[in-house]
Amino acid sequence: MYIEPSARGYDRSGQQVTRRARFLILVSLGLERTEEVCNVCSGFGKYVHGDDLDNARILPCYHCIPIPCAACDRKGWTFDEAVDEHANTCEACKGSGYLGPSGKMVKYIHHKEIRALVRKVAMHQCGHFMMGRARVFGSTLTLSGSYGGDGLTVEVPREVFERAVPLPQELHDAWNAGGGHNSAGSEAFAMREWALAHLAELE
Repeated sequence: MYIEPSARGYDRSGQQVTRRARFLILVSLGLERTEEVCNVCSGFGKYVHGDDLDNARILPCYHCIPIPCAACDRKGWTFDEAVDEHANTCEACKGSGYLGPSGKMVKYIHHKEIRALVRKVAMHQCGHFMMGRARVFGSTLTLSGSYGGDGLTVEVPREVFERAVPLPQELHDAWNAGGGHNSAGSEAFAMREWALAHLAELE
């Protein structure tokens, strides 16, 4: 969302453009992928199947992340260009591309905290959207509409997020209740006033 006046107009093809001006970007970590010990096999990669110990079987744990086969790069086959012979089934993984359960499982953590940045951004019409780019701490962010995410946050790497400025809780609550749909909601004026008051920290 622009927090200062920006020159606007149309290019030669009739598409809308806005010149570079200070733009408030809301950022978050979104869903972060982590790995932890599998709670089914307790990290062993195998588990006991069956209640009767006499007939129980030890099976591979399919809840775990599979270990990729480095010998065939998960393809299941190998090919030697120097020999120029037919592809062969990978002996290490028996053609599956994987070496078995790792004992770890994937867990996604939803980070709800929102932080903010201000950068000078120019935008250009792309279909029904106004889009632009911003350089932020060595990363390039693709922005669209209000706050950079059409009224929502832009997911950024942790190293960018940690250097952004935390959004006050009252503004976070106002953003949640603002009612914006693909745009800023009723919180827009308060957001702009806060950004202008903390411009030195946000830039």
